[in-house]
Amino acid sequence: MKIETTIDSTVLWLSRLFGVLNLPISFIAVIDLSAIFIGDIPHTSEQWTGFLTAITVLVGAVAGLTIRRSNSPNRKMAHLLIAAFGLILTYGSLLRLVKTILFAGWLS
Repeated sequence: MKIETTIDSTVLWLSRLFGVLNLPISFIAVIDLSAIFIGDIPHTSEQWTGFLTAITVLVGAVAGLTIRRSNSPNRKMAHLLIAAFGLILTYGSLLRLVKTILFAGWLS
């Protein structure tokens, strides 16, 4: 019983942490989503990738911050995986962007 409680609390804590880390980038996602509603539809594959990443981060922030202690273990794990996926996409995209800017600027 003690191990299950520890695992549940760890999953709960990690999910909330990942949700908080997704939160700053999710504000950009809200701006991207509002641009779609005014008619600025993405045209290139890079724009679509950014748009889908923004949606994933928004969903990851919501999933990480809406987890409850009373949820079933399967639901807690689903919240954790969604929040972690949004975090991986976000910081992977940011890292690629920074590398592109730095190396394109220094090598050109």
